[in-house]
Amino acid sequence: MRKKGIFRLFRLIIYFIISVLFYNVSLYANPLSDSSIVRYKFLGGNNYPPYEFIDENGNPTGFNVDLLREIAKSMNFNVDIELGIWDGIRQRFERGEADGMTGMFYSIERDEFLDFSLPHSMVVYAMFVHDKSPVKEKSDLQGRKIIVQSGDIMHDYLLDNQIASSIITAENPLDALLLLSNKMYDCAIIGKTQGLYLIKNHDIQNIKTLPDLFSPTDYCFAVYNNPQLLNRLNEGLTLLQASGKYKEIYRKWFKSVDQDENLLKGIIRFIVLVSILLIAIALIVSSWIIFLKRSVANKTQELKKEILQRENAEETLRNSAKNFHSLADNAFDGILINDSNGNYIYANNNAAEIAGYSVNELLQLNIKDLTPKEQIDSVLKLSRDRIAGKSVRSFFETYLICKTGDSIPVEIAASKTFWQGQPADLVFIRDISLRKQMEKALLTSEANFRGSMIICC
Repeated sequence: MRKKGIFRLFRLIIYFIISVLFYNVSLYANPLSDSSIVRYKFLGGNNYPPYEFIDENGNPTGFNVDLLREIAKSMNFNVDIELGIWDGIRQRFERGEADGMTGMFYSIERDEFLDFSLPHSMVVYAMFVHDKSPVKEKSDLQGRKIIVQSGDIMHDYLLDNQIASSIITAENPLDALLLLSNKMYDCAIIGKTQGLYLIKNHDIQNIKTLPDLFSPTDYCFAVYNNPQLLNRLNEGLTLLQASGKYKEIYRKWFKSVDQDENLLKGIIRFIVLVSILLIAIALIVSSWIIFLKRSVANKTQELKKEILQRENAEETLRNSAKNFHSLADNAFDGILINDSNGNYIYANNNAAEIAGYSVNELLQLNIKDLTPKEQIDSVLKLSRDRIAGKSVRSFFETYLICKTGDSIPVEIAASKTFWQGQPADLVFIRDISLRKQMEKALLTSEANFRGSMIICC
């Protein structure tokens, strides 16, 4: 599962770079004007609150709708949104009758013929049961009558794994809960946050959620064969993250639901981490393309060209530094930069908080001070190889030694960068202590489930 996630991350980065290349070239040749603003058509489900639904006035609304409209505003394009019954809407989109979907769960199978943005939400699916249901945990699902939304990713999951004796499909999650409340079936599997939202707002009394959860699933915008639109969605989502607008929209729609604040922070940190990497790479690639175009255009004036190139390079570096500091100050993850000797030459406040040092103290330290003794040589070699431009491991998990002497599990994402004109190693650090606890609980649950299946067989 982890390898698939890393592979998808690299695909997103490469796809984003290619999109930026073509996007910058088109902008250079044909600057945008009011008359060139494009309009895109998006489809979505009409009864999937609080993400997307039709309000009492017949208009599309919800978290996905508000988020998409804010992205369209920030990226200067227009959007038409049509919501309908999910199964039919999904089929229309897969036939190419719209440019995008307001919300769609990522899967490897869907990724083969559709393009997915960075995840704008992370949805945890849960089992909802009535007070007489025999289902108490995942292992009890075998041979039961289970309700899912037609065409939903959990519908695909049940079909692929042949768990239920009978799969009952509902047009939307509310219908699934209402069917369940009549005690005609054993269980409904829908998004936990969404199910709690519907139970609260429709005063459904005899249904509860079980603590045995499914693994979190990426909830993204989906795009049909339009790299430029995908690039705009990713860039717009990054801007909303950095400005705080994403959090404002999120709180508007989910403030009434009892949620785990740490899970929300983890989602935002993940999105910001990936977004910073994409933006940093895009800035470098864009600057390099502009440099090459100007070099060709001014080849007949070589002396003047050399002076102009230096001035443009210095301006680009200044702008890149400003953008980096702005994003780093808003990032939820720790950011460290070290030279080829392993000495730290930059640290943000979150890196200091994770390690238990002040920023000034971190700048007096070396990789060796934060790395377990048995891993110092390998971690330092990886850093030097990245700085040298070699193709080495850039995403991995390890332990970080805090000021107190305690070690905590962390996830590392690193890449080569330039700091004050010199090559260096840019390292993002994420504290995954909570995630490790959740994974341990999920593994225990999965083992129990497999054990029960063996007994059943």
